Amino acid sequence: MGHLLGNGVVPGVFFGLLIGKLVGVVGTSYLLKVLNLAVIPKGVDFMGMVGLGFLAAIGFTMSLFVTTLAFSHPEHIDQAKIAIFIASILGGLIGYQILKNKYSKSNTSIQ
Repeated sequence: MGHLLGNGVVPGVFFGLLIGKLVGVVGTSYLLKVLNLAVIPKGVDFMGMVGLGFLAAIGFTMSLFVTTLAFSHPEHIDQAKIAIFIASILGGLIGYQILKNKYSKSNTSIQ
C-alpha cells in the first residue's frame, strides 16, 4: 500500500478528481448565479449543488483518457486508474447520500 501513496499519483489523481469536480460544479454554478447568467432551480440550495458536484466525479471516461496522455510509465497509469475508480465510486456514494438526505420524501420535494 505504501508504494501506491509514495509517488503522489494516487492522492493527486484522487483528490484532483473528487475535489476538483466538486469545486468546479459548485463554484461555476455560484459564479453564474452571482453574474445573473443562470438561475438555480427553485428548491435547489447549496447542499443540492454539493451533492451534484460529488456526482460529477462519477464521469471517469475522460479521466482515463487523459491518464494515458499524462503518464508514460505503466505503473503510474495503473495507479491513476485505481485512484480514478475509487474517486468515482466514492463521489457517487457521497453525492447520492447527500441528495437522498436532502430530497427524501419525508424531507422536502422538488417542484
